[in-house]
Amino acid sequence: MRKEIDKTSTCVEDTTFAAGSQKDADTTALTDDTHSPELIESDADSGIGEMTGEERSDVSEPSFFICMHCETPRSVGLKYDGICVYCLDQQQRFCIEGNHEAGFDEFFGEYGNETDACNCCRAAIESGGIQSIE
Repeated sequence: MRKEIDKTSTCVEDTTFAAGSQKDADTTALTDDTHSPELIESDADSGIGEMTGEERSDVSEPSFFICMHCETPRSVGLKYDGICVYCLDQQQRFCIEGNHEAGFDEFFGEYGNETDACNCCRAAIESGGIQSIE
């Protein structure tokens, strides 16, 4: 198998091209170092080559952020101090057991009864993870 590959590679190397063919022109262009590449006018007019690293970073600002409350990717236009506007609209309530704030809907039990502790803290108390204040 290796011998067949070597034969094929030598055949390709021995192939000659007609004078003035595209292959001949490509080889000349690659070996001729006297010509420098020219800029296309549209690139030169736009100033792409003149941009500094600082200017380039301004172009690629992120368009999304992760909300610190719901941990959902949101558009930057919905951001307010690291929290999305959807989470700002939620009513917050203080959890007595965990000494933190939680969403208003977290204070309703399994059967719809309202409690002083959020569902997370009540579950931790029931499992023995947190000591109750009482």
